[in-house]
Amino acid sequence: MTATRRTALLLLASLVLALSATPLTPAVRAVGPTTWLVGHEDEALEYTEGSACADPDFWTDGSWSDGGSGDGAYNSDDDAIQDAIDNASSGDTIYVCFGRYDFDTDLHNIDPGMNLTIVGDGIGETVFDGTDSTRLINANPVGEDDDGGTLTLRDLSIEDARTASEFDNGGAVNADGLSLTRVSISGSANAYNGGALYAEGNMTIADSTFTGNDTSEFGAVLYAWNPASTVSISNSVFDGNLAGQVGGAIAAFTVTINNSTFTNNGANAGGAINATTLTVSDSTFSNNGAPFGGGAIVADTSNVTSSTFTNNDTDSSGGAILANTATVSNSTFTNNDASNCGGAIYVDATATVNQSIFTSNSSDCGGAIYSYATGTITNSTFTNNSAPVGGAIYADATANVNRSTFSGNSAIFGGAITANSTATVSDSTFVANAASYGGAINANGSVTGSTFMNNSAIFAGGAIYAGLIAVSTSTFSDNVAVYGGAINSASTIATMSTFARNSASNSGGAIYGSDGAISRSRFTRNTAGEHGGAVVMSTPNRDALGELRGNTFVRNAAPAGGAIALGPCETPNRNEAAGVERANRFSGNRATEQRRTNNIWLWVGGCG
Repeated sequence: MTATRRTALLLLASLVLALSATPLTPAVRAVGPTTWLVGHEDEALEYTEGSACADPDFWTDGSWSDGGSGDGAYNSDDDAIQDAIDNASSGDTIYVCFGRYDFDTDLHNIDPGMNLTIVGDGIGETVFDGTDSTRLINANPVGEDDDGGTLTLRDLSIEDARTASEFDNGGAVNADGLSLTRVSISGSANAYNGGALYAEGNMTIADSTFTGNDTSEFGAVLYAWNPASTVSISNSVFDGNLAGQVGGAIAAFTVTINNSTFTNNGANAGGAINATTLTVSDSTFSNNGAPFGGGAIVADTSNVTSSTFTNNDTDSSGGAILANTATVSNSTFTNNDASNCGGAIYVDATATVNQSIFTSNSSDCGGAIYSYATGTITNSTFTNNSAPVGGAIYADATANVNRSTFSGNSAIFGGAITANSTATVSDSTFVANAASYGGAINANGSVTGSTFMNNSAIFAGGAIYAGLIAVSTSTFSDNVAVYGGAINSASTIATMSTFARNSASNSGGAIYGSDGAISRSRFTRNTAGEHGGAVVMSTPNRDALGELRGNTFVRNAAPAGGAIALGPCETPNRNEAAGVERANRFSGNRATEQRRTNNIWLWVGGCG
């Protein structure tokens, strides 16, 4: 640092101190809080003459070059700071002037319940160096419960702190409550819990940076032990921290994070964060990893808003987030991966997602989202996610999807969505999703006001594969499969919907199923390679035939049954077929082989 820059910084520091209520007269106690100044011999010539740092209360490294009037000089940097602490009372401030302070032992003798502030000249200006041999501050040496005191650190750097024992907590700082503002901590190591910070009470962190810290157990940056405590973090950066068990950066009970960045952190679980209750907003998580779950986050309850998750991964579940309950809004998830389930998000109970974007996430089930119970998705977009089951979403119970868009997702079952119980889909769009079964959806349930275009299935259900599906006011166009170009379902209830240009290489250009109720819908230019250019009902009972009414079939084509094939597992008689023909409108349908079956073919034999 140039002398000019140091002079400017110290003039500013002197002005701030002069304007505060804290007296700067060295070694003179005043009524109320006092500021004690510590200076560094090596930097004596850089301190501005007449500034507070030019005349400190305590200094280091032998005789004070410019004749400071303080109590004396210390051969050890930490001894000078320690003597300032010993003279301080609750509410006092220790101001440590710029310089590098090497520590032989930690700062201690901070009374239980004491509020103490240690302030430097800025990150990189005032540096506490543990020299890979000692913790820096031990304000709670016996690990007692929170006594209500808060240690405040501002405007300084802490480097290469190390606990004496691998079973000690807090590699750099161990305290009751902690407040950090504009602090950088790097290279802290050897702690059992809390690679850098350990607190019994509340912790508040702002505008700070944590890099390359590690711990053998919980929280490479911080561990807040007390279940009643809270951790609040804002405008901070966590990079390259590593925990042996959980919380690559943070392990705590109740955590709130705003406008912060977590990159390249790792742990067995919760690559960046492990918490009971977690609230995150306007934050970024990238390249975090955890082999046993939650590449970025593990939490019982997770609330995430306006945040970004990229390239996080796990060998288990929850590439980005693993939670019991998760609420996510206005967030983006890209290229996250889980070897098990939930490429981006895995939730044991209820997942609620709103106005979020999921792109190119992957897993073995639920490429983007896995919900063991109910997943509710609104106003969200899913693109190019993949998994063998549920390319975008897998709900072990129920999936509720509203006003969302799915494109280019892929799976074996359910290119976009798989639900083991039911799926309720409304006002959503599915484009170019692909699977072996159910190019877009593999689930029982209902679809309302939705659009399916260019989805495909290698075998059955170009758009939907189900046991029972109810479809209304929806549009299916240009979907493709072997059986059921648009829908393959044992029972299909379709009303007021449109099916256009769907195709099946075998049977059921638009719909293939056993029975159902199809009414007031329009089928145009659908084709099948064998039977039923628009619809196949293989086992149409009398009720199903009665409900096949009020539809319009135009220019559909197949070798047999240009519009409809009824049978072969239960084939109606000619009178019943005539009733179906009277109940619907037919125009320009074509049977290319069974020429008399342009509209309806009574398929006899071959039920398998």
